[in-house]
Amino acid sequence: MKRNHIIFSLYIIIITFLVGCQNVQDAHIKSGQLTLLDTETITSLNGEWHFYPNELVEPSDFQTGEKLPAEKISVPGTWEKNLDYGTYQLHIHYPDHSLGSPQAMNIPQIFNSYKLFINGELILENGTVGNTEGSSEPLGIPTTVYFTVANPKTDILIQVSNFHNRSAGIPDPLYIGNPTQIEKQTESNLILEWFSIGAIIAIALMHITVYWYRKTDTVFLYFGLFCLFIGLRVLLVGQSYIFHLFPFISWRIVQKLNYSFIFVSIPLFIKYFALLFPNHRWKEQIYYIALITSVCCTIFIFFTNVHLFTNTAYIMYPLVAMVIAYLLYILYKAILRKEVGAKFIGIFLVILLGTVINDLLYNEEIVQTMILMPIGLVAYCGAQAYVISVKYSDANIKAESLNEELETTQSNVIFTLGQIIESRSNETGYHVRRVAEYSKLLALKHGMSSEEANKIKIASVMHDVGKVAISDDILLKPGKLTEEEYTIIQAHTSIGYDLLKHSKRDLMKAAAVIAYTHHERFDGTGYPRGLKGEEIPLYGRIVAIVDVFDALGSDRVYKKAWKMDDIITYFQEQKGKQFDPKLIDIFLTHIEEFIEIKEAYRER
Repeated sequence: MKRNHIIFSLYIIIITFLVGCQNVQDAHIKSGQLTLLDTETITSLNGEWHFYPNELVEPSDFQTGEKLPAEKISVPGTWEKNLDYGTYQLHIHYPDHSLGSPQAMNIPQIFNSYKLFINGELILENGTVGNTEGSSEPLGIPTTVYFTVANPKTDILIQVSNFHNRSAGIPDPLYIGNPTQIEKQTESNLILEWFSIGAIIAIALMHITVYWYRKTDTVFLYFGLFCLFIGLRVLLVGQSYIFHLFPFISWRIVQKLNYSFIFVSIPLFIKYFALLFPNHRWKEQIYYIALITSVCCTIFIFFTNVHLFTNTAYIMYPLVAMVIAYLLYILYKAILRKEVGAKFIGIFLVILLGTVINDLLYNEEIVQTMILMPIGLVAYCGAQAYVISVKYSDANIKAESLNEELETTQSNVIFTLGQIIESRSNETGYHVRRVAEYSKLLALKHGMSSEEANKIKIASVMHDVGKVAISDDILLKPGKLTEEEYTIIQAHTSIGYDLLKHSKRDLMKAAAVIAYTHHERFDGTGYPRGLKGEEIPLYGRIVAIVDVFDALGSDRVYKKAWKMDDIITYFQEQKGKQFDPKLIDIFLTHIEEFIEIKEAYRER
């Protein structure tokens, strides 16, 4: 949690630094006139510009001496829907000492095509300006232009035409000032935007990758897809760098993708939220209303022109409002139930929803702020990642606890089964206990990990499980077995293997190997397959030694227990014959520890 707080703090510091870099003065333009005394700082060209509605005024039109009738229009702002084109004009008055000073003007996205003239000279054309839909071509790429103050009065003329978009005009502020300061401002905005894009898309790919490996956790898929579509949308709008990356792409296609991505992301977020808080009884109607609306609007967007489909915003807004209200209700219920992370994610969801509302109001020119949703989403993603990590950490702890309980239960069942099997041959439960402890000790001394040694300990209990198929007449016979009886009793290795081999659990696979190979001999004369040397699995070689060690030191129906000196002599003689010589060396080196186990589990 501390690490998440550090990351979030760094994020806030970065954002604060970037926002703090923008030291901008407001011009307060009146009647199309601006007196600019300071050319070294950045000034926003906000205020009353002259405007010539439904006229594409040329610089030459002002040279006749005839005064053209002009209206006033607010910049930033858009014009009335019944206008298709018009011309903006601004007179900037510089002090004499500013003559020859370099200046830069940062121009935002203007809907949807424009020409910029400075002192009668065409500086920039973005798209194709026309007085009919057929003669105009939309584009609208934010850019920066440079000029030198040539005389005290500088005339700015911007011709704008729009036959394609729901909004028209100059919706965002223009900035003018020292080129270095303008470039710093542009760079700060660029860093902020690319940071948001990169962070959102990286988070999206991370969540999708997690889903790829954990396909049952669809919460990662839906949130990843949501972030991916939002990240791509930020790339399409904002500073419109998509046109720099792909200059061949059509403005109309970009607008279609822009609107489509918003609609697609709405049902994805609802689905994600439902999976994040699954304890709530979700009203599926909300999801299906959003899904059907989004699908229908997306289809409409792709089969109509920009001027028509941008009106789907009037469907989008109430849909978003409905979804926001419902998500807040779900969150409120989750907080009351004290669900993990509900309060924490609630704070950042409110922040995210606040940025969404800000962007909607900003797009409708109700507020003059900036696009904030990418920032809100990055912050929310951090909170979301934290909550998911906490939830899955808790889930893993519970899973580990259940797994430990399952393994304990499984071990108890296996030991009980082993004791039942051995009891048929007049052995007590201590035999399987001793063999299990011997196996673990020899495995550890051989260099196996603790986990592997525990596996062989439990698996060794079932080394004689095949004896369940051997009749008591043979199994309990006090005298020497006939050749036919010996063949039957040898079959217990294959029977045990057949009983255990079908399990997919590692423990049962190990038990199958031990049951099948613990009567093989190192010289190849054992049974059932006559394996030789290291052809015999290590598990089988280990249990072969400890099983014989316990058998020789215990009373049987057909013999008495051997003395320890005789047992040690036997193992020395069978080194490299019946048993693995390396394991015998390890076994005899630590024989005292094996004797301690024997005494600890002595027959009572």
